[in-house]
This record gives sequence, structure tokens and C-alpha cells, in this order.
Amino acid sequence: MIQIGIWILLFSVCGRTDAYIRQPAIDVINYDISVEWLETPDSIAGKTKIRVAIRNEPVSHMWLDCSGMIVDGLWVNGNNTPFKHRDDRLSFNFDRTYFPNEQVFIEVHYHRTLQNILAKTWGYQIRQPIA
Repeated sequence: MIQIGIWILLFSVCGRTDAYIRQPAIDVINYDISVEWLETPDSIAGKTKIRVAIRNEPVSHMWLDCSGMIVDGLWVNGNNTPFKHRDDRLSFNFDRTYFPNEQVFIEVHYHRTLQNILAKTWGYQIRQPIA
């Protein structure tokens, strides 16, 4: 009886599906993230550089998860590119259609105050000390 319970538990854990929506035609080759504290109290600014390879079908657009940040700019292959930032998703078109085995270079600049990051992520609030 214990053996059956173990198999059921194993099947239920291994059988779970990941609900994360993938972009199967795009493969992230590498990325470089840099973050700096700003002189403005409790603020950060960041830059992420991403190199993606096109896998098995032509692609002309993609999206990135961008939770909790305010996007200041996006570049595709060095060209300033318009984007939509809605529901923590940053969507944009490439400068052209890319085909399998081609690569695309993306750079995103963003910023956020620490208070907004903590509030959005964990529900914390930073309060100013009472003078």
C-alpha cells in the first residue's frame, strides 16, 4: 500500500505542467545584467543586454518578462525600438524578420524605486522616520 502511495505522489509531482508561456522559436544565448544605486534615495537603474538565437522558424517579434520596473528604452541591434509594457510583459518587434540560426541583440534600460519594488514584490512599505 505504501508503494502505491509513493507512485501516486511521484506521478503527481512529475506530471505537473509548467504554466509559463514559452517562445519556442527563440533561444537566449546569454545575457548581461548591470544594476546601480542612484543618488536619488532608494532608487536603482539597470541595463540588460540579451543575445538570442532564432531556432526553428522565422521570428519578427518577441516579449520579455519585466516585472516591477519602469522601462526607459529598448534597442534591437543598436536601434532604438518602440515597445509595449503591459502586465509585466515587455513586447516589441524586431527590426526585421529573423530566420533560423540568426542572432538578435537586445538591450533594455530600466529603473525603479526600492519602495515600489518591495511593495510590488513582497507587500512591504518603507516609512520615513518620525523627526
